[in-house]
Amino acid sequence: GGGFGSPCSRGPWARARPRPRQRTACGGARLAPRLATLPAYINVLIQKPIAAVDEDGEPRLGRAAPVKFPAAPELAVHELREQVMTHFNVSPRKELIMRWWGTVLEDGKVLGDYRVSNAGTLEVAVRARTVSENSELARQHPVTRVRVQTLNGRSVHVHDVTWRTTPRQIKQALVEGKLVPGLGKANVDAATLCFNATSRLLMTGRLPVLPDDAPIGKDIIDNEIFVIKYTPIEKEKKKGGK
Repeated sequence: GGGFGSPCSRGPWARARPRPRQRTACGGARLAPRLATLPAYINVLIQKPIAAVDEDGEPRLGRAAPVKFPAAPELAVHELREQVMTHFNVSPRKELIMRWWGTVLEDGKVLGDYRVSNAGTLEVAVRARTVSENSELARQHPVTRVRVQTLNGRSVHVHDVTWRTTPRQIKQALVEGKLVPGLGKANVDAATLCFNATSRLLMTGRLPVLPDDAPIGKDIIDNEIFVIKYTPIEKEKKKGGK
């Protein structure tokens, strides 16, 4: 069925709607993927940080291959952004820019709004926020949780945090929840919690140590990254060398 030029028509006069093209780095163009079904996952490729990111001491986020993240049409953009930031240990003091076929994904929308499919890769870049932007972010989003990162790069969340929370209380929460391997009651007092708002390289030992009993303060942004330094408790060897 279908009249002349209708979608149901199959005559030679029926023309398919052209698919959008994306410019490539070499100046050519490639077709955007046709959307069959939205995926159970999405490929995310971290690009090299753009020029606004600190040159000295900022960890390189470039990855050789995309990483798969669970996805669905109803998944909110801000939820995916948070998953990516947590996975790659990106500080909230950095803006995570996600692009799908050249289009920047905006908060307040879902993946289905951008016809995201697993036929392509979501490209991500990082931009350093300005001091004024971070101050405004801390005012709009008071801290309710923090990420604590160990020196091996693994990070865990500590919830029910406020600006009045002390580093000692954060360390106690890590021990009670058994969130950090090798950290217990025997060595928690000697452990140090570090933070630097400029987000310099974490492994250099240059991060300032926070006083155990002083509040973390109102300048801390929600989901901020702290670093814990400690000497792991050695597991006792079983008798008989087993």
